[in-house]
Amino acid sequence: MTANAAGAVMTIYLIEAGLSKLELLGPGAWFFLAVNLAKVPFSAGLDLISPESLVMDVLLVARHAGRRGGSRSRSSAGSASRASSWPR
Repeated sequence: MTANAAGAVMTIYLIEAGLSKLELLGPGAWFFLAVNLAKVPFSAGLDLISPESLVMDVLLVARHAGRRGGSRSRSSAGSASRASSWPR
């Protein structure tokens, strides 16, 4: 499997299209979601994804989500002030 090598090209294109750094986040996330979803059938065909690995993934995500609790809301205050100081 190749990595998401097109990310740099997409970022340069979107910056040249006039998007600010914060506006790049949405299209970038959707782009990588689409690329990674397109790789799922190939990963399954290579037996990199199996029903057992999906069960393990669900268990690990649930455990991680339970551990985090409300810590995300506390850390978002610092990131908001940092984001507003970014150059456009």
